[in-house]
Amino acid sequence: MRAPHIRFLQSRLAALDHDPGPADGLRGSRTDAAIRSALPALSPSLPTGWQDWAAERRAIATLQAIAQRDGHPPGPIDGWWGPQTEQAVTALITRTTTSNPPAWPDAAPSPSSVPDTPLIWPKESDVPAFYGPHGTPEGRRPPLVKVPCPWTFRIAWNLSQTRSFLWAHEKPPPA
Repeated sequence: MRAPHIRFLQSRLAALDHDPGPADGLRGSRTDAAIRSALPALSPSLPTGWQDWAAERRAIATLQAIAQRDGHPPGPIDGWWGPQTEQAVTALITRTTTSNPPAWPDAAPSPSSVPDTPLIWPKESDVPAFYGPHGTPEGRRPPLVKVPCPWTFRIAWNLSQTRSFLWAHEKPPPA
């Protein structure tokens, strides 16, 4: 969490009638006190023990709660700064300060950031010729193998669903 994020947080806390002091990008005692008073109101379902979190973690959780409330889902309000929080807070700041819509999180990278690799991907029309026809809602299912994972992950479109395996076609791709 950098100074622009803290400055934005301070301005939002002031707009919510919490007194964080000047919006200077420095998280001092007044900002921390404003965070402690605002966080429970912004997110009533905080994890147990949030009061014992370090001041920076509470600040991140407050930004997450503000982003969530304003329609930019940061993932769970847990006080950890990860890619989902980064995207949500960046989108919120962009929308608030410029009135422009934020960049879509999975927008294509700029050509200069794409590594020059010799990957050759098949055309979509060539995939069924190699793997066979795709599955259908009526019941046809391609030959899949259940691959266990050493970790549990969440489904992107439904964060309450977890999985500890992946499905993969039994036929390996051509070398």
